[in-house]
Amino acid sequence: MLLLTGIVGTLQAQYSLPEGFIVYSKGNDSQRTLYRVDVHPGDTPEQIAATERKICEKGAIGGDIEGQISFDGKWLAFARTVAKTTKGKGNNDYHDYDKWEIYVVRIDGTLPAEPIRIGPGYFPSWSDDSDQEVKTLYYTYEKERCIRQVTIDDRGKVLKEGVLGVLPPDGYEGCTFAAPDGTYAAFRKNGMVSTYFFSGPLAGKDVRLSAGCHPHITADSKWVYHASRNAVRNDGSARGSAGAGGPYHYGSSADMHWFVTKRTGDSNNQNQGGEVWLCPLYTTDTQFETDAFMKICDDGSWVDIHVYPTAKNKKIAAKNTKILKEKSK
Repeated sequence: MLLLTGIVGTLQAQYSLPEGFIVYSKGNDSQRTLYRVDVHPGDTPEQIAATERKICEKGAIGGDIEGQISFDGKWLAFARTVAKTTKGKGNNDYHDYDKWEIYVVRIDGTLPAEPIRIGPGYFPSWSDDSDQEVKTLYYTYEKERCIRQVTIDDRGKVLKEGVLGVLPPDGYEGCTFAAPDGTYAAFRKNGMVSTYFFSGPLAGKDVRLSAGCHPHITADSKWVYHASRNAVRNDGSARGSAGAGGPYHYGSSADMHWFVTKRTGDSNNQNQGGEVWLCPLYTTDTQFETDAFMKICDDGSWVDIHVYPTAKNKKIAAKNTKILKEKSK
């Protein structure tokens, strides 16, 4: 066991940081506020922490959560409390789905910035086209159990609104997250995470994955990572390693090489911050592998990551993937 621990420690020490940034909601309950930290190769945790900047002032009533970065790294979509919540603990519980609205805020310039209201909703996610100037944003509208979609320009102006699809009513419990390719959404149903397909070969199918909630769908739309520590193929055909994932809150990079998670806490502190960790990510059609690499902060949740599409980052990803592949054998 001592030898194995030493080997794993050596492998982790060999990983390299990318150049990019991480976002998280810092603080507990109604005080949760969005922050960004920058990451560079060779940085120490202390150097990363020193770059922390507030993204925007939090809402007047409660906290801001569920930050999701557009694929081009320019925009952050998030949910903001607009009425006092009544369910769960505290006065800003995420279970009160109808008390939240969707906002977007520009994050590639001077911070803090002024957010732009999109409309009532929850659990935002970005489409495949979010690396373009005009991009599509998905979010859940719980009142009608549907995924709404809006097209926004590079100033955050809504150009078009519509509905991507409607979720089946039987056993529906929310926590709905749309896939970037727009073909399905993952959601909680009767204590399980399921995927429901709006289009494609599985259109109209409801696939039960495993027990859990808070699903996060990777940028390639193939994997659903959800509480507590489950990585499942969207059609249920494969299961990945739980790896370094925490009990709640997950994010992954558009290039499919990085994974972030809140690793501390349990089902009783979903509305609280904890340790945010950065992990290298390696996936195939049947594998989902991560490894705990570096702690980013002690008081974060609802995390996401963006890495820049540079040649240097591609080399770093190739090196880290080689280590992960060897470790997973």
